[in-house]
Amino acid sequence: MLGTLVLRDYRCFKRETPVRLDIRRGFTSFLGPNNGGKSALIRSLQELRQLFTTFLAVQNGNAQSVLQTLHTFNRSSGMYDTAEIVNERDDPKCDVELILDKGSFSSDAKFVTRVLFEFTSDGSQFRMRPFINDEVELGLNGNGSHCHDTLAEDDRVGIRTAGLGTIDVTCMAILCDALSRVMYIGPFRNAINEGAAGHYDIQVGTGFVAQWDTWKTGPERTKNRAIEKVTADVQRLLEAQSLEVTSASGGKTLQVSIDRRPHKLSEIGSGVSQLIVVLGNAAVRRPSFVAIDEPECHLHPGLQHDFLTTLASYCELGVFFATHSVGLARSISDYPYVVERRVESSIVRSPERVPRYAEFLGSMGIAALQEIGWDSVLLVEGTKDVRTFQQWLRTLNLNRRVIVLPLGGGSMIHGKHHLELAEIRRLSERVYALVDSERISHGAPLEEGRQEFLEACAELGIPCLATAWRAIENYVSQIAADAAYDKKAQVLGPYDDPKKFPWGKSETWRAARYMGKAELLATDIGQFLQKMTI
Repeated sequence: MLGTLVLRDYRCFKRETPVRLDIRRGFTSFLGPNNGGKSALIRSLQELRQLFTTFLAVQNGNAQSVLQTLHTFNRSSGMYDTAEIVNERDDPKCDVELILDKGSFSSDAKFVTRVLFEFTSDGSQFRMRPFINDEVELGLNGNGSHCHDTLAEDDRVGIRTAGLGTIDVTCMAILCDALSRVMYIGPFRNAINEGAAGHYDIQVGTGFVAQWDTWKTGPERTKNRAIEKVTADVQRLLEAQSLEVTSASGGKTLQVSIDRRPHKLSEIGSGVSQLIVVLGNAAVRRPSFVAIDEPECHLHPGLQHDFLTTLASYCELGVFFATHSVGLARSISDYPYVVERRVESSIVRSPERVPRYAEFLGSMGIAALQEIGWDSVLLVEGTKDVRTFQQWLRTLNLNRRVIVLPLGGGSMIHGKHHLELAEIRRLSERVYALVDSERISHGAPLEEGRQEFLEACAELGIPCLATAWRAIENYVSQIAADAAYDKKAQVLGPYDDPKKFPWGKSETWRAARYMGKAELLATDIGQFLQKMTI
């Protein structure tokens, strides 16, 4: 975890029930009803970027002036009045707090570990208040007088103060930098209209057309390759044999040739056009996170998961998304939140992580999905594994036929969920399961709970594989890892501890994208997946 964002008296969220949003790598979802506040919550990551860039000014030799200034809060794109961010109540006290994860710094040093941004009652101005090791405020009443920046030999940024020595701001600056580079994508993202325009953080209209044409045909190879990647990703998502996207009508629109059939962008469906617009904008910005509202809009259920993981491949850290789809949130989200509307305010809570499997399938509309092509259910250990298996199923051209669901983590792999497994088996005749064996050597016996889980599956007629190697992280090849990650490191051996995987379990899917079909079919996992739909 990088840190926590706390919102008090911000829009529909009162300070009595503040929002506490953990900023983590991976996928974070917000599930809730219309007018519940989930869109306001996800849009906050765009609206509040100025706060985080203000803290970053501390690194530029301006610590004293930044701390003593009452800053003007600039109206962001899509906001008509800064007062919109302040809760409509008597005497509102709107503030935003950013708290570092305790694992980010050493307790025996002096770090800025939290920053409080306090707004005036009309939202037009804010003040920044940093705190050292959570307690001592770095202010101007003695503690912060005559403070200025210094750069230590180890390249850590610090503020030198009159009475407290040097205060390290590096970790907080890293968190603020990540939040300052969030790309927000609103629910309207499919139209290409004449005239250059922006909709929140994405370019639409002729502005996007010109940007696409410049990157596609300009002299910079990195931009050319970015457009090639977007084109290849959209082609794969559409399962097309060929795809070409070029500027047309004097730069007023794009022409999309799908399997050699030309169309103007306005002539194709909203789902197709949004793929080009969203991925094209993400390729240009290369954000830290993407925050997207209702990613399921206009997309076939088989495309929704693949679209989100493809979008994540353009981000450094992960994706925040607001959705009405219980199935989408539960199946792909690492960190799901539920937003509920109460009488006078909204609250945000983390839902029960233990899934009710039959309810889960019902929420995904399993019967309807089967009618449009899905024919199998694959149960895997956790949500982080879901994305990895979606990539491998795509390699085998099975991703539109198999629904991948998480079992809820290793603690759920035992024989005590016989009834729930039986209910899944009743809802679908083609149910499979695949779990990590956790073996530390070749031929080692399974742990008791995992053996019980395999036996329960066998009793119910659910084919189940416990991996020959220790865990799915152990299957990542060096070639795939080198292609996926900028940081070069040695991959795991068959029985190495998965916790030593250099890129973490939540990032395994990125390498899974680069494993070829022959390479995958050489493993017991690939062979098991291939047999699922035979």
